[in-house]
Amino acid sequence: MTACVNIEKVGTDRRSLSTSVNNGSIPNLKCDLMTPNSSLRSISSCNGEFWYDGNKIGRMKLWIRDNEIAPINREDKPNNNSERTYPQWIYDFDNEERANDNLTDSNNNSDNFLLTASPNDPNQDEAVDITIKARDNTTTDTSYRGTARFKVERKSGSSRITASSSLYELARTSYTFTSSDDGEHTFSNLVTFNDDSYDYRLVVYDDDNTIESTKTFTLNG
Repeated sequence: MTACVNIEKVGTDRRSLSTSVNNGSIPNLKCDLMTPNSSLRSISSCNGEFWYDGNKIGRMKLWIRDNEIAPINREDKPNNNSERTYPQWIYDFDNEERANDNLTDSNNNSDNFLLTASPNDPNQDEAVDITIKARDNTTTDTSYRGTARFKVERKSGSSRITASSSLYELARTSYTFTSSDDGEHTFSNLVTFNDDSYDYRLVVYDDDNTIESTKTFTLNG
């Protein structure tokens, strides 16, 4: 069964939840909706109105069941009965629009990348392997599905500027994490520095610009 869920504003303090299904029966569905103010609304058949009087951005959590059977195997999502298995929307009630959620690859709970390099102090024209680990605080975020992007900067006096493309080679400029990565991926020969006149910095940032980490390389600058 495939269910399509829609939430929209129908009044100042009222929202409407409507659901359509393929290969299933609406009367068999049950939805529990947790609003950002931590109020739980149970909606039979997953169709009906509910009250929410908070005017703020918040995370809506939706539990949807078919004959009391919870979903356990959604594509590229955790195969367990934890809260993360269920769809969660971040909804901007002020602007009446949905932001990122855990149904898109860009959403994640990570707050940093841990970057390691081999070798740490490369020579000119020596390829460097880079391992990127997405983390929630200090714990690996195995559910991370975001897109990491790469750029290279060089030192200029006391500041950093974008390095000319003639000074380095990048094997790729982005990578989207998949379920098989478990939050960690190693890129062989990711970056090579062609001029040892500078110190360089590899910048890795999330596609949503919510995470940015750097790795500095001292050649002969």
